[in-house]
Amino acid sequence: MFSSVDDDKNGKSDLNVFLALVKALSNADVVQDLKEVFKVFDKDGNKYIFPDELRQVMISVGSVLSEEELNEMINEADGDKDGQINYKEYVKMVDK
Repeated sequence: MFSSVDDDKNGKSDLNVFLALVKALSNADVVQDLKEVFKVFDKDGNKYIFPDELRQVMISVGSVLSEEELNEMINEADGDKDGQINYKEYVKMVDK
């Protein structure tokens, strides 16, 4: 699935590739799918996506992130700057 959203075919993940992956995972029934995809990222079920959880999911789809790339993704989505992504921030990020 990662290769289908890796437009520049460099095998590296960037914010656009990440967003395309999230959107590809959440095409059909938007609200339910958004919740399901959020659960994939929220490994411990605490209703927040932490950097380590994001890293694990990205690795599972074949993308290894540098610490800088990971922080960039978190910072882009983290509206309240608490170092984690809640569901509301996630939906806002996906809707871009």
